[in-house]
Amino acid sequence: MSQHPALSSAFVAQTKAIVAEVAAFILHERQTFGPEKIEHKGPSDLVSYVDRTAEAMLRKAFEELLPGSGFIGEEGGGHHEQAEWRWIVDPLDGTTNFIHNVPAYCISVGLQHKGTTLLGIVHEVPHDEVFWAVLGHGAFLGDQRIQVSSAANLGEALLGTGFPTAIFEQANDYLAAIQDFLAQCHGVRRFGSAALDLAYVACGRLDGYFEIGLKAWDVAAGALLVSEAGGSVSAIEENGDFVFGRQIVVSNAKLQQALLFVLRKRLVR
Repeated sequence: MSQHPALSSAFVAQTKAIVAEVAAFILHERQTFGPEKIEHKGPSDLVSYVDRTAEAMLRKAFEELLPGSGFIGEEGGGHHEQAEWRWIVDPLDGTTNFIHNVPAYCISVGLQHKGTTLLGIVHEVPHDEVFWAVLGHGAFLGDQRIQVSSAANLGEALLGTGFPTAIFEQANDYLAAIQDFLAQCHGVRRFGSAALDLAYVACGRLDGYFEIGLKAWDVAAGALLVSEAGGSVSAIEENGDFVFGRQIVVSNAKLQQALLFVLRKRLVR
């Protein structure tokens, strides 16, 4: 693919194989998972040994694949976060879905070099769908290239979002934005996995997606998927950081300004 080592076909294949092995572990553990294994990081922030073990597996394998690279993981597996190369990983995005056996959860892996995301993988576990993208080389679902939808306006659109449970002071404004969209579009879906929402925009299942209160591991991989599939990615606030700024809006590009108009009206003060 390129002289860049993280863009070589072999490197990408090795990375996808590592993620697939961890996905198999997660799916196996789901067969015997029970409520007694649930832990609470917060009132609506759940975790289990599955998340932590999956992250440890990914961290170890990625250290061997790319020695000296940094790692930012949801479950606290961070080291050398300012390294030239760094992995940004959610080992189980959609933990609540996993715990309740709702088949909408995934592994999200982004690889950055000097702050630019070069590789993104979103492996949807229950259905074994592998979305992936390499900077400058397009986005794919398995072996098939994907692209964003062709919806030309909100009246043709199906949108995705998430509920920012930890940002209570903005809850009313956020719900008002959702109400605005519901009055104009085909509907608003909440699947419970930001990484999957982004992948679904990239392949045209959703026409747009927005959320606040996110973390870098939720969006690093999926944002690359959307941009490489021909979509638009930005923060809600003008000139904001959509990876580390805890807010993101993506679309098929045709809808971006319409989404931003509503979101900025409701959420930006």
